[in-house]
Amino acid sequence: MLQIEELKPENESLWQDYVLTSKKAGLYHALGWRDAVRRALGHRPYYLMAKEDGKIKGILPLFLVRSLIFGKYLSSVPAANYCGVCADNDSVRYLLINQAKKLTQELNLGYLELKESQDNNSDLIKETSHVTFIICLDSGPDMVWSRL
Repeated sequence: MLQIEELKPENESLWQDYVLTSKKAGLYHALGWRDAVRRALGHRPYYLMAKEDGKIKGILPLFLVRSLIFGKYLSSVPAANYCGVCADNDSVRYLLINQAKKLTQELNLGYLELKESQDNNSDLIKETSHVTFIICLDSGPDMVWSRL
């Protein structure tokens, strides 16, 4: 049975293995980033994971951010552009998002911020004021400049 739980120290190696083997995971999903953000910015991490039969099926790193301007909220990656749900399938993804929404309510926070590079197909409000362009760099500088 699939369960959503907060990361505990005894599951950190499972988390890291999942990050290293998932094609959807990136640098900001790694526990080293959690430690850096906690030390540098003082944000408290809430790392959620979906487990089934002892195996991780999805992860969602979150940080409690306290801002004088924006208030208190949960962010999947403060001080960086993209890091959201990393899951084996959409049903796991939705469960993690729903647990993050519940956590936001339980902590009485202003909002939940998921910085994802693709549409998360959820009922969350989407902020579209930022745009990212991704371009292949392997064809040489002249070709790259011509594509811009």
